[in-house]
Amino acid sequence: MLTERRFTTILLPDGAAVDELVSIDDRWVAARVMTDPDLYGLELARIFDRVWVFVGHETEIPNPGDFVTRYIGADPVIVARSADGDVHVTLNVCSHRGATVCRVECGNAATFRCPYHAWVYDNTGELLGIFAERDAYGDGLDKGTLSLKRARTTAYHGLIFATWNPDAPSLADHFSTMDFYYRIVFGLTDGGFEVAGPPLRWVENTNWKFAAENLSGDGYHLMNVHKFLDELGLIPGWSDPTMARGVTSVYDRRTGDGLQMAHFFPIDTSDLEAAMVTSTTLFGLTETFVPEIMRRLSADQLAVFAKGISAAGTIFPTLSYTALPWPTGDPAEGFSFMRALRLAQPLGPDRHVVWTWPLLARDLPGEEKERQRRTTLRSFGTAGLVEQDDAEVWSANQRGIAGVQGRQRRFRYDASRPVNPDWPGPGVARTAFPDEDNQLNFWARWLELMTA
Repeated sequence: MLTERRFTTILLPDGAAVDELVSIDDRWVAARVMTDPDLYGLELARIFDRVWVFVGHETEIPNPGDFVTRYIGADPVIVARSADGDVHVTLNVCSHRGATVCRVECGNAATFRCPYHAWVYDNTGELLGIFAERDAYGDGLDKGTLSLKRARTTAYHGLIFATWNPDAPSLADHFSTMDFYYRIVFGLTDGGFEVAGPPLRWVENTNWKFAAENLSGDGYHLMNVHKFLDELGLIPGWSDPTMARGVTSVYDRRTGDGLQMAHFFPIDTSDLEAAMVTSTTLFGLTETFVPEIMRRLSADQLAVFAKGISAAGTIFPTLSYTALPWPTGDPAEGFSFMRALRLAQPLGPDRHVVWTWPLLARDLPGEEKERQRRTTLRSFGTAGLVEQDDAEVWSANQRGIAGVQGRQRRFRYDASRPVNPDWPGPGVARTAFPDEDNQLNFWARWLELMTA
C-alpha cells in the first residue's frame, strides 16, 4: 500500500536527489533528512505552504476580538475571532514594508496598527487606514488590494487549521478517513473540550520530525525510554512488552496521519452498556457522559471505544495528541487521565518549538478538571517526566547524526505486522506489537509532498 506513490526527482544543491533519501520498499530513511538546511527550506515551501496546519484551539479565542499569534511553518500568523464570530487566520506581515503587525502573543483587539508606518488593519486582515495617506500618496491607494494575506481557515472539533493552498481539499475531505477516530478523541461530548489556559512553550534541540513521526505510532520505545513508570511503581509491569500486545496501530495513506489505540485495561463487551460505563471512566469522563457518547458515536465507533481505548497519534505534519489513563505522579493518588495537544513547530533543521496544551472536557466537574490538568502537565509539561525522556533521546539522536559519518546512516523501519481484517474502523489497521508502519507512512507522505 505504501509503495503506490510516484515521485519526481528533485535535486539538492550538492546533486543529491530527494527521492533517494527515503526508500519505502526497503524501509529506510536517510539521517540527512534530519540535518540538512536545504531540505528544511524545501519543507517550508512544499509541506507547510501546502497542507492544513494546526494553529490553535477555538477556546483560546472565545470572544469577538480575541486573538493569538502563531506560525504556519516559519510564517507568523494572527488567529483572530471577528465581530461576527468567525475565525480568521492572516499573515502577520504588513503589506507595506513587511513589518510584524502584531507583536504580542494574545489579547483582544478590533484592529491592529503596524508599528513601522502605522497602517491599520481590522482583525479579518482588511486594510482600514494608511497614516498620512493623502500627503504620502496623493489620491490614495487602493486599500482593497492591500489586505493582510488570508489563509483558508476551518475549525474541526475545536481545533483550528489553516492552509495557504487554494487547491487543498476541504478539511472535511482531508479527514474523511481519520474522522472515525478523531470523533472518539476530540468529539465525544456535547460540550466539547477546552484548553487549560495558554500553551506552554520551549525549544528542543532536535528536528521537528523526530517528535512528529514518533508520536504517530512508535510504541516500540515506550518500555525502554519511559521505564521509570515501572521502576517507580506508577504503572507496574510497564516495561513488559506483553502489555502492548493489545495495541492497534492505524494510518491513513492519503494524509500521513497515524495513531495507536491501546487496550491496557481489557473490558468484557458482552454487556455494551456496562462496558461503556467502564470505558468512559477510563477515558477521563464520568458515567453521566455515557448517554451522549452512545448518541454521538456510530456502532463501529462504539465497538472500538467500548474495548477500553487509549489513544496517541500525529495529525500530519506537526500536531500530536495523547489521550489515555495516566498516573497522577503521586503513587498515593493512583490514576487520573492525560489528554494533551503537542505541536512541533519547526525552527530550523535541528530545532523545534514545542507547544503543549492540556485538553479538558468542558463539562467535567472542576475538581476533576484540575486533577487531569496537573496529571497532563506532570507528564507532558515543560518539566514533564515523559516529555523530558523523549527530549533527551531525540536531542542525543540529533547530536549523533551531526557528523560526517552520522549523516550517512539510515534509520530502519523493518518491523511490520499483518493488517487486521476484523478491525471495525477505516484506514490501515494492525493489532500487534511492535510495528513501524505508521512511521513509514509518515515518511511516505513527507516524500510525496517533497517531490510532488
